[in-house]
Amino acid sequence: MPSRQPVTPFPSWPPYGNIPKAHREGYWFNELVGTFEASMKYLWLALLTSLVLGHSTQPGSSQPLELRPASTEFARAQMVDWIDSETFVVGRWDGSVSVFRTQRAGEWTPVLLQTQATAGGAGVELVVALDERTILYSNGENELALWGRTGKGAFDAPLPIGYDVTYGVANSATQFHYLGDDLVVTGHANGFALVWKRNYQSLTLLRAVDLKSANPIPSPYPLKNIRGLAAWKGDLVLSGSEDGDIVAFSVTTGKERFRQRYSATAQRGINAISEIDGQLLVVNCSVGAADKNLWLYEVTDAGLTLTSSLNLIRDATRPQVFDFDGDLFEAHGKVRFVASTEEGLMWRGVVKAGVLEVDAFATVAPSGGASLDVNDTTGGIVAVAYDVMLFEGGN
Repeated sequence: MPSRQPVTPFPSWPPYGNIPKAHREGYWFNELVGTFEASMKYLWLALLTSLVLGHSTQPGSSQPLELRPASTEFARAQMVDWIDSETFVVGRWDGSVSVFRTQRAGEWTPVLLQTQATAGGAGVELVVALDERTILYSNGENELALWGRTGKGAFDAPLPIGYDVTYGVANSATQFHYLGDDLVVTGHANGFALVWKRNYQSLTLLRAVDLKSANPIPSPYPLKNIRGLAAWKGDLVLSGSEDGDIVAFSVTTGKERFRQRYSATAQRGINAISEIDGQLLVVNCSVGAADKNLWLYEVTDAGLTLTSSLNLIRDATRPQVFDFDGDLFEAHGKVRFVASTEEGLMWRGVVKAGVLEVDAFATVAPSGGASLDVNDTTGGIVAVAYDVMLFEGGN
């Protein structure tokens, strides 16, 4: 268990309930349970089984035919981001990008407003609202898409933005304003960060920054994905990679300010990062009882100084526990955090004098982690695994 016992289940925010449950027979694609290709093999075998059974059962047989699905929806969410105070966008592994609105009087669940499919039906590994009128999402191995609108109505047809396939699918993004330019940085599966100049609903690629580690962690999953990006200060951005390194780099020169392994004993890579006022939250998978899956650092020009860490786990007999997503946020004058782990749990807490303290938890899925985002205006938390759930950020 974490060093401090969670004491309060999450209240609903407000008590919306959940949207109708999606089909629950899909595979959860991540490093722990396998690859997307493995789930495709499952679907192919299911289709073959269906065909064989269909032809082998004779008319009039006393035994009913056992039906097998020819396909199964990949129902889990990979990414979620607030658009404004009452709408948010969800990207799922079935290739859908969906916009929801929070409940109004007489409604009992978040309301689905609009859905868009990726160009090739690929799972959505990145979705971020650049502003209230512009959504950026991954559209394939070598393509992003900008989904824009002119007012508060429906989003128009997405605009594809191609790039060299060498960089890999987009996994993360951050944006900020620097010296008169609106900049967007995207992190990619092959260890690169791409720096884009934004002009309203268009992007121009400025440069690619190679962030791969020369000495990656000894993980059985030799991945290079840049899972986390956070604008830090000036033209500096922080990146967190599956290879285990956190890098501070300049988006104007591509040069590194520092590079540091998040833990000297790390056995798994980084799944997400979040920064507020020089405090950096790092999310990973813990392996063994002594490891941690949530870390807090003070970040300066000299690098990272560890101030606190937790192993968010309920069943201590598990050999490892993935922490899939995490956010630092401010509420009522306090720095708080929220994180999601593979036991289907969401954990909420507060940072006190640089120490992480859990004060509440919630069950958000039967198993597996959820994608999380905190609304800057309301402090509400959206958690999406199969269902869409809304929670209070805490006092």
